Amino acid sequence: IQTGGLTSYLKVGDSKCTESSINWFRDATGLELIPLYIVGETWANIMLEYTPDDQAATTFNDYITDTYVDGDAIFPSFI
Repeated sequence: IQTGGLTSYLKVGDSKCTESSINWFRDATGLELIPLYIVGETWANIMLEYTPDDQAATTFNDYITDTYVDGDAIFPSFI
């Protein structure tokens, strides 16, 4: 989050910090709490609904997808 330049989306009082951006991050960190069979669909919905319009946010989404969500992810959900 820090190295990706996304802290302004989570810092209350910053103009980029909105309810939507906070939901985006909270939902990303909450993926491990939902049933495995809905992780992919849920993450897709989160990205569509809440992702800030910023290349760094897209990079973060790609990281989460490539690392945890995709079937060929580094840490796939079926471990």
